[in-house]
Amino acid sequence: MKKYPEDIDLCFDITGVTNEKMEDLFPQFFDPNEIGKIHRKLLCHIFTFNDTNTTLFNFLQNDREGYLKGFVKLNLKDLPTDV
Repeated sequence: MKKYPEDIDLCFDITGVTNEKMEDLFPQFFDPNEIGKIHRKLLCHIFTFNDTNTTLFNFLQNDREGYLKGFVKLNLKDLPTDV
């Protein structure tokens, strides 16, 4: 087991959000070249899931050895907007 992660997986629950709205707000998440740049620069992977498709979310819950990973849930509505 690694002491420190080598990368970060970002998972967004987009339940109730349309693809059009997501693409309007975050077009880089839908552009394979931009996703590649984000991955190389920030060492992170970006995944989305919703209430009907949780396949990737379920996949990311365990590491390669089968140990549970830790998740941090942030409700973006609760974050201050004046920062």
